[in-house]
Amino acid sequence: MNIEEYNLIENKYKKKLSNVIIEAFSPYHFEKSGYPTKIYEQKELVKFLDVMQENRYFKNLKKLNYLTKNEFNYISKIARDILNFSKTFKVINRGRNCLTRALISKRIHNYFLQNNDSVFEIGPGSGYYASICYETNIKYYGLEITQALYLFQSNFYNFTYSNQYSNFAIQNNHSKINHIPWWLWVSKNLEIKFNLVTANHVLCEMHPNSLLYTFKKIIDLYQNPNKKILICEGLGSKKFSSHETVIFMMKRLGWLLCSNLNDIYIFIHTSSSDQFKKEMSFKRSINLNYLYYIFKYEKKNIFQSIFKLIKILKKDSYIDRLENRYLTNYNFLHNDGNKDFKITKLNEIFDNNQDNNLTDDEIFLNYIKINYF
Repeated sequence: MNIEEYNLIENKYKKKLSNVIIEAFSPYHFEKSGYPTKIYEQKELVKFLDVMQENRYFKNLKKLNYLTKNEFNYISKIARDILNFSKTFKVINRGRNCLTRALISKRIHNYFLQNNDSVFEIGPGSGYYASICYETNIKYYGLEITQALYLFQSNFYNFTYSNQYSNFAIQNNHSKINHIPWWLWVSKNLEIKFNLVTANHVLCEMHPNSLLYTFKKIIDLYQNPNKKILICEGLGSKKFSSHETVIFMMKRLGWLLCSNLNDIYIFIHTSSSDQFKKEMSFKRSINLNYLYYIFKYEKKNIFQSIFKLIKILKKDSYIDRLENRYLTNYNFLHNDGNKDFKITKLNEIFDNNQDNNLTDDEIFLNYIKINYF
């Protein structure tokens, strides 16, 4: 899909949609922060090969801890696919930050998915989680509201998967990878079903009306109405919205937070079966490390912090960073079985034993980096 096609179709639907809807499904966070949301030449797609996960590669390795043989095989293949696509722009990039971050999500999702299940992703970013789904026999639906990112995803999917990719902006034929533009999400009752929803680093960056509409609409689209689960590997930037605010809004829609441990936020809907809700039971605890941080570095706010701490004792409260919620029946990321490869094998895939694959964004951020502690 090229720029002219996207803009023409989007503008056609914008003429029919109300002002409030257009406002809600604009790239709210990006526009407020100044992040680029549109491209004007096709060659600008190169800037989105590995974005919004800058300098996280080695942190991702630490979280992953090991690789299974299956993971090694499909990550190797996807990295080659990204490399081949990057060469069309005359650069070398294997998407190391975004791809390894997507693998963290996949590791978590494996607990809840089987072969030939389907996933709905909100805000795909560079779009590589769709590639992991493709390689592991999971049907994929992705919703993107940002022109530049939609075009990057579309061009990468079309280049790599060709007839296994369906762009709903142009045609509504379901395939292994299915791409949904925002105007169809709000203007049509799409005939899609899925087993799991994921929205990584997104919830805090959505316009409040977009968040309420989207997470109300998905309630009735689950393949199995007894197991309605939403998994977020991080809630996104808190620059314009807090975690507490977003979690309160989700609760109003019936989405209850079951986990926030290790930045893995898992919600289930109250309309799920009693058996599933029992399976997803969780415990609450005080984050002692953050409590120590408050007493050491935020003494001026000590009374406010103690007040927050007291609120944790209330059954329905949620205080970000002071409270941990963790599922009692699951141990994500660190399963002791089936560890076929050391995590350093990923350095061979990404050809960066010398850390020689920094993006321009990473080079800039590293230059201005300040260590406060």
